[in-house]
Amino acid sequence: MSEELATRLQAVSIFSFLSPEERQKIASLGQVEHYPRGAVLFRQGDPGDKFYVILSGQIRVWAHEPDGRARVLNYHTAGDFFGELALFTDKPRSATVDVVHDVELVSFNKEAFEQILTLHPRIGQYMRTWVQERMRISNRPFPGKQWDEVAVAFARKHWIALVESLWPLAIALLVGVGLVVVLYVLGSTRAAAIASLISFLLLFVWGWWLYVDWINDDYIVTTKRVIHIERVLFIREERHEAPLEQIQNVTIETFGTLARILDFRDLVIHTAGLGPITFARLPKAERIKNLIFNVRKAALERRAAEEKGQIRQVIREKLELPG
Repeated sequence: MSEELATRLQAVSIFSFLSPEERQKIASLGQVEHYPRGAVLFRQGDPGDKFYVILSGQIRVWAHEPDGRARVLNYHTAGDFFGELALFTDKPRSATVDVVHDVELVSFNKEAFEQILTLHPRIGQYMRTWVQERMRISNRPFPGKQWDEVAVAFARKHWIALVESLWPLAIALLVGVGLVVVLYVLGSTRAAAIASLISFLLLFVWGWWLYVDWINDDYIVTTKRVIHIERVLFIREERHEAPLEQIQNVTIETFGTLARILDFRDLVIHTAGLGPITFARLPKAERIKNLIFNVRKAALERRAAEEKGQIRQVIREKLELPG
């Protein structure tokens, strides 16, 4: 059993760099567990005594805010890990974890967890870095964020999009410099100085506006939808979004050698009934594409598990079976 488990652990990112013998050792420290949909693995405030790695299925992490409202913090699927924070800090669980799709996982008690970190310090470093990045993204607010929605990626246009928008500014700068030079040649020193000052102020404001316009747009992928927020400073704001379930395909369009060298693409998200949503001039487009497919698969699994649970509940009620 431990040999089979060691092979399956190869698909887990924190163990993927280990040798087969090292994964075999880690597998011998773990315990395989199965939980059905609706099961609660632990609750907010419980002592932290285990670390978990998911082999299949899906869990949900949620917590009560100080005002009493519930908020989903994350969803985890096969290959993910959770429960490490309480073991790192020796504090109670900061959230509740329940099962949204029948789950198979490996649990490691505190002693096994500490043994793993002692044998492989790199795993602990990876965990801490990953947790910080995961929390930074998932905790980041955005307009219209829902209580059960978790952001998994934020992106903006590649810097080449800013460079492309600066061409008119560069032409205006050359024209301004030419005008100032002409005025100096004609002996109009005062007029040249005034023209220089006005040109500088106008070009500075224009450049600042272009920069803010570049950083002001958002490409967002969440556990429920994809969102493109296009803002034109002081003028308008457009929002295009689609639920993950309505995404039919995601394609990447590349424009020339420069795009391949600098790694920016147009990511086109094809939807059912809502038209395409384009993440234009997107850096690392392939990674975002794969991420969209992964979160879409997880969302469909949650939907299927929920519908299956509803069918079971209806059958129990009709047969008057205990819930």
